[in-house]
Amino acid sequence: MDSIIREGSSSSSTLIFWSNRLMTQFNIDYFYTDDNKIEQINLSSGSWQLSGQNANKSSAIVYDDKTYSELTDFYSLNSILNIHGIPQQILILPFPDDPGHPSPPAHYPFSFVLYYSDKGFLVEYSSSRDEQDGYYIGCPTESHTKVSVWNSDSFATIENVVKYFSNIYGINAATIKDYRLIEDVTSLDPNAFYETFKAQTNECVKTPKTLWMP
Repeated sequence: MDSIIREGSSSSSTLIFWSNRLMTQFNIDYFYTDDNKIEQINLSSGSWQLSGQNANKSSAIVYDDKTYSELTDFYSLNSILNIHGIPQQILILPFPDDPGHPSPPAHYPFSFVLYYSDKGFLVEYSSSRDEQDGYYIGCPTESHTKVSVWNSDSFATIENVVKYFSNIYGINAATIKDYRLIEDVTSLDPNAFYETFKAQTNECVKTPKTLWMP
């Protein structure tokens, strides 16, 4: 584990687990108020398979790694839903292809954000974005997890909450405008999502591609 590094109004630490050439990484970021109190804590995590050597070294994102699932079980989708109930809001975004880098072969995520405003936290599940028969498909039970907790007096809106988020393929100050409420773009509302995913399941969510055209 790296030591906690403090720079101005924030600090961070990193924890890495190795299993052969599969890497699971946790990043913890702390943000402080002007009077040096913790305002927000963000935990992000992911798993990657490394291959090659030296200049030919590369990595591929892995969503279904057993070690990662065990390490993040407390934050799994069914655990969060069973402990905390129905979120106030669920927002989703199937990230679009970058110009000149179509999928496949490029990889793009499908992001699910569970926002518990009354409890002062949100959880983002980032899964692989698949396509079939005119739909984008995301499976939140096979995903990487980001958790954010904050002082409830500091952040009145989700826009305030994500102002420190930096993952370009996740919710942040720039991408939040592209997220949509799940009930507006799928057949699920927060209640139906809760009923579907509160038990362990391999169910996925689909949304028409036409709803996400620029």
